[in-house]
Amino acid sequence: MAIRKVLSGTFVGIGICGTLLILWTALTGIYKGKSVLGSTKTITGKVAEVSEGGAYDAVFHLEQYKSTFYINRGLQYYDFTLEGLMQLSKGKEVTISYVSQLSPFDMEGRSGHMNRLVIGDSVVFDEMKGIPAYKE
Repeated sequence: MAIRKVLSGTFVGIGICGTLLILWTALTGIYKGKSVLGSTKTITGKVAEVSEGGAYDAVFHLEQYKSTFYINRGLQYYDFTLEGLMQLSKGKEVTISYVSQLSPFDMEGRSGHMNRLVIGDSVVFDEMKGIPAYKE
């Protein structure tokens, strides 16, 4: 009888954890490393710096914004380099489209998953096409 209660409690715990994991995935809208939920917003600003963040992310810091905007795994999958991105964008006016969404890891919205980067008339990166328009 005691073993039955322990096993029953274990299965309930596993079920609750599984349900929470599924809900978290649905609420954050992340599927295969790409954002699928949320609304896309577009901003324009001057690039102050480009740095590496997390797992090979190319992180853009704009002079006018406290938030940062990143190309997810941009230094790994898209063959960008920090030096190349800095040379291409530092001090220049850029247009960034990013996914605005609620995330349990960023409740204040300080970071935006970039899906498009335009410098002047040139599309440098477009996630929806799956490849960068610019390669070094």
